[in-house]
Amino acid sequence: MGEGNPYGQPSPSVLERLRGALVLRTDQHGTVRLETDGQRLWVEVKGK
Repeated sequence: MGEGNPYGQPSPSVLERLRGALVLRTDQHGTVRLETDGQRLWVEVKGK
């Protein structure tokens, strides 16, 4: 969901539990693309 979505996601309580983890948010970072070959993971972020 994007910025200002009607569901209030992500909730502050969830973000608090994820503190210290890498969190990529489409409302802050733009498009987030994940690709894997089954063993490796590539992450591509295209800013807003």
